[in-house]
Amino acid sequence: MDENEYVMVYLYTADCEACDEAIKQLEQIDDDADAVGVKFVKTDEAEFAAEYGIESFPAILYFENKQPSIYDGDAAEETELLTWLLYQMKEDTIENINRELMIKMIDEFEFLAVYFFEDNEDSVKVLRHLELIDDEAAQYGVRMVKLDDPLMSKNMDIGLHRVSDSSGKEITSNLMEICLMMKKCWIG
Repeated sequence: MDENEYVMVYLYTADCEACDEAIKQLEQIDDDADAVGVKFVKTDEAEFAAEYGIESFPAILYFENKQPSIYDGDAAEETELLTWLLYQMKEDTIENINRELMIKMIDEFEFLAVYFFEDNEDSVKVLRHLELIDDEAAQYGVRMVKLDDPLMSKNMDIGLHRVSDSSGKEITSNLMEICLMMKKCWIG
């Protein structure tokens, strides 16, 4: 990954029929991915999968400038995957992560904004608005990611509906200013 800006990693296990079927489909888009500068890599290394919290196979991880995003679609649907991959490259998107990646990123990034979303229309609307400020947030050192994990959201007692400073005065500020003050920003 050090040598390539864009890397798509296919994770599989040896005794997985779905993995065997998916790789046949993925090999059909290998040339397409290569044509747009995406290095395609296959691995069955359990250590690598564990590092990124991958527990079900097959799985796809896409790295852009070493930043991971997890593909949540069907790895065997090559057209859908290629469309997603091109969208990730061309548009400013907020990366999809899992619980293990979030925990890793909490330690890695000084400022981290995690949007806990659900697969519904309201979440998609909020996500579109957050993606409009993602570049600006990055300029201030705020890393924005999304996570579909209701249990983690509940466990973290999340709800960024009102934020107050230490005196109890309600802060009416934009998301970036809130994140900068909080150091870590949970949006649910």
